[in-house]
Amino acid sequence: MDENVFYRVAVDNSSTAYAYYKIIYSADGSAVDYEYIAVNPAFEKLMNLKAADIIGKKSSQVVPGVKRKNHCWMFYLNKLAKGGRNTLNIYFENVRRWCKVYAYSPAQDYFVAEFHDITAELAEDENKLEKIKIEEALQNEQAQLLSLLESIDEPIFVSDLESYEILFANQNVKDIFGSDIVGKKCFQVMEKRDRPCKSCADQVGKWQTYQTFRFEKFNQIAQKHYQITDRIIKWPDGRNVRLEIAVDITEIIKREKEITYLSYHDKLTGLYNRAFLEKELHRLDTEKKLPISLIMGDVNGLKLVNDVFGHQQGDKLLKLIAKILCASCRSQDIIGRWGGDEFVMLLPETPEPIANEICERIKRHCNQYNCAEFSPSISLGYATKDKHNEDINSILTKAEDYMYKHKLLESRSHHNYILASMKKTLYERSCQIEEHADRIVEICKKVGSMMKLSGDQLNDLEVFAMLHDIGKIAIKDSILNKPGKLTEEEWLEMRKHPEIGYRIAQTVPELMPIAKYILAHHERWDGKGYPQGLKGKEIPLLARILAIADAYDAMTEDRPYRKAMSSVEAREELVRNAGTQFDPEILQYFLSILP
Repeated sequence: MDENVFYRVAVDNSSTAYAYYKIIYSADGSAVDYEYIAVNPAFEKLMNLKAADIIGKKSSQVVPGVKRKNHCWMFYLNKLAKGGRNTLNIYFENVRRWCKVYAYSPAQDYFVAEFHDITAELAEDENKLEKIKIEEALQNEQAQLLSLLESIDEPIFVSDLESYEILFANQNVKDIFGSDIVGKKCFQVMEKRDRPCKSCADQVGKWQTYQTFRFEKFNQIAQKHYQITDRIIKWPDGRNVRLEIAVDITEIIKREKEITYLSYHDKLTGLYNRAFLEKELHRLDTEKKLPISLIMGDVNGLKLVNDVFGHQQGDKLLKLIAKILCASCRSQDIIGRWGGDEFVMLLPETPEPIANEICERIKRHCNQYNCAEFSPSISLGYATKDKHNEDINSILTKAEDYMYKHKLLESRSHHNYILASMKKTLYERSCQIEEHADRIVEICKKVGSMMKLSGDQLNDLEVFAMLHDIGKIAIKDSILNKPGKLTEEEWLEMRKHPEIGYRIAQTVPELMPIAKYILAHHERWDGKGYPQGLKGKEIPLLARILAIADAYDAMTEDRPYRKAMSSVEAREELVRNAGTQFDPEILQYFLSILP
């Protein structure tokens, strides 16, 4: 005999009533009813109906009142929809019979129920009937409560107040902590412990109904933070239970961490900021941390880099210095940006010789870097607190004073190094600039001597002639070495080089005397030059001399977009522009030195 036929014959000949159902869902996916697919003769007898009057109909059409009165039945119907089994006592009004119903789901969206008529049994024992009615009422009450908890979007579970056993968990909780958490201890699931933590255990006897407390958990599986709110409620059986609601606060925690990070970190370098350093300075100011050494550093040449290459490159320098400090210090040292171009390092339990060693290590690491635009350099000073009664702020002041003494000695050589590096970089980018400068130096020296300039003026003129185009260090290669004529936008960019050169000269003490000449070397006698539009003798004398030499050299040298003029043609062009572009008096001196 076929296995299916065997089971069918067995069910059809059984004295136990059986029914097979298909679950009906609402638009939101909840199980709301069921439809009869098959029944056996015993079920027909129980309901006093024929199979033809049952098959294809809904529960409300076959057993009126069940859906309305038995809230627990509809709740457990939803449970059956997800697989599993349930047992209920149900009173069928249409036939006036009590049945113990065993239901289970053999396949998704379907379930089977077997009905055991217990009406006669209850009629003989009124106490038992009363007990079942109370049990049914409790089941309905519990079903209503659980149905409500199941419908809430937040993860919710219920645990026994004394045993900590999880009595109920909605699907959201199961998705987070696993589908098998019901029956387990809540502290095993939430905290991975063998017993509750002391603070939790101590509260059990103190809690009153509706008292709430909050704590935070991080779930490793879901990789999320949850805030758990506990509330004491009455369970349908009368005991106090713990209702726990888990709220996803991952984004809140993330934002709080970001705010905390920004509160104590420098946004540019990622190091600690001054607020954090000051806080740590006083936290570490204990006898246990002695000796404590403080190092203060001031970046050399930051203003020069900002002025010449822009603040983007200045930021790059600060980040590079921060990287060097981190590489040079130890893991226990606290490194931060004090502000602007200053950095501070807190070295707990560190004697003075070690602080000095760290400073030397920082210098060595700086020397290992060689960027095209700049070379990282930082002046350092340190001081050590050895005695508890010493003021930590005075130690910081000593470190700062020591740092400034070093800066006075180091800054001049560093500026000279940067200047030499800039000249080298500029000449490497365009050999024409170096050759042009060499020729102008010779021309200007001859004109200056003929004009009987003083020795200081001649020295300034020579340095000025050599460095008048230093501002072109910040001009893009694509513009500086363009083979054709410049566009209007490119020309506007090129015209910035006198101002850039002026800023460079202002930051180097040795070049400050020629800064104003660099700024004015593209001014015209008639006031139509740039960048200031100076006119006549408003233009510094040395700038007027160089303007003529610069123009003559430009005309007599080949350019990618034109051939050089002859000396005679260039001379004629200079004469045509006397009194407009050039100082006519100085032009006469210049013409006299030409062959």
